[in-house]
Amino acid sequence: MTIFIGNFNTILFFTTFIDVIEPKLLFIEHSKNHLNSTLFTVISPIMNHLIIILFENRANKLC
Repeated sequence: MTIFIGNFNTILFFTTFIDVIEPKLLFIEHSKNHLNSTLFTVISPIMNHLIIILFENRANKLC
């Protein structure tokens, strides 16, 4: 997932951010046995989108 927000440092930071978040998301995915699959399928992309929005806001303040 590559998202070009601002300068190169921002992109680098975003990639690092994804590297940190990705394992946590995978862990959540593995431990979703007690969750309804369809519910998780709906929530997961929304959560990813929210994370990206939060990050973009933070990145815009940095630039």
